[in-house]
Amino acid sequence: MHGPPAAQPNEPPLVLIADDARDNREMYAGYLSENGFRVAEARDGAEAVRLAKQIRPAVVMLDLEMPRMDGFAVTLRIRRDANICNTPILVLTADDSRERAALKAGANVVCIKPCIPAALVPHIQRLPRQSVE
Repeated sequence: MHGPPAAQPNEPPLVLIADDARDNREMYAGYLSENGFRVAEARDGAEAVRLAKQIRPAVVMLDLEMPRMDGFAVTLRIRRDANICNTPILVLTADDSRERAALKAGANVVCIKPCIPAALVPHIQRLPRQSVE
């Protein structure tokens, strides 16, 4: 497993970052950790789905372009799983023409790359309160 276990009472929210680019994962994980979030990381879409089921993160943050399973498939799998279907999903993509399709698949928020880490925190904090606080 690439991250902490599920939250205990009074623990900071857990964000699952799924991106095949190690530098991106490390950049976002570092910034979110420094800003009061717990972080888990997935290297591809299949790992993201497995970890989402296992650790039940407060938020899933994922890239659309990943090996083994892209961000659209990850989003659809999460939305179809009764145990994690209400998990907020923040999608990152460099292709702004895919924003509408990501939202239609079930993403709550789409951020267009390049997206500086500081810009993500307000998006994460605006996601459903029961999930991130």
